Amino acid sequence: MRTPLAEVVPRYLDPEAVADVQGAIPETTALLARKWDMIFFTGSPPVGKIVHEAPAKNLTPAVLALGGKNPTIVHSSAEPKTAARRIAFTRFINSGHVTTKAGPDYGRVINRTNFDRLVGFMENGKIVAGGESDAEELYIAPTVLVDVPIDSVITQDEVFGPILPVLEIDSVDESRRMNLNDDVVVRLAASVTVSRRRAERSGPADPRQRAHER
Repeated sequence: MRTPLAEVVPRYLDPEAVADVQGAIPETTALLARKWDMIFFTGSPPVGKIVHEAPAKNLTPAVLALGGKNPTIVHSSAEPKTAARRIAFTRFINSGHVTTKAGPDYGRVINRTNFDRLVGFMENGKIVAGGESDAEELYIAPTVLVDVPIDSVITQDEVFGPILPVLEIDSVDESRRMNLNDDVVVRLAASVTVSRRRAERSGPADPRQRAHER
C-alpha cells in the first residue's frame, strides 16, 4: 500500500532531486550500500549503529538522530494540577508519537510490534490510570505508571507511546545524577516545573551548568 508521502513527493517535489522509496530492511540495505553525499537517519539506537556502519565503507558522512528520554522534573513547590495538565498534554498527544502529525489513525500505535513493546512496558510499574489496550485496534489508553524502578526497561528505552512513568526523587541533585547517568537515561532534553516565586528567588541558571547538562 502506498503511503500519502509516496503520493505527494513526486507531485510537489522535483523527482530529479527527491525520491520516496517504499520498503523495509532489504530496500534500506540496498540504499545504504550506494555512495551518497550525506546520510541522515532518524530512528532507534540499535538501527542507528547499523546505519552508521554501512556508509563508512564508502566514507559517506552520516548524521544520526536517535531516540532518547526527555524527563520532566516536578519540584515540590510546583502546583500539582498545572504540572499534571502540562505533562499529560505533551505525553499523550497523538498517542505519544509527538514527532508526527495527527491523522486518520490518531490514537493508535503504528504496528503490532510496537504495540507489543508498549504493552510490555506496563509491567515495569503499577498502573494508576489507563492500562486498557486492544491488540486488534492497536489501541493503548493513556497510561500512568508509578513505583517504576530506575533501572527498568521503560526508563532506559524511548517510549514513543501513551505511557507515562512517574519516579519519585528526594532532591534536585538526585534528579541531576539520574539525568547524567548514561547507563540509565539517554537524554534528548529535560525540563523542570517549579513555582514562579521559587524560580524568581533562584534567579537564572549558571550558563556553565546549562552547557554541562546539555
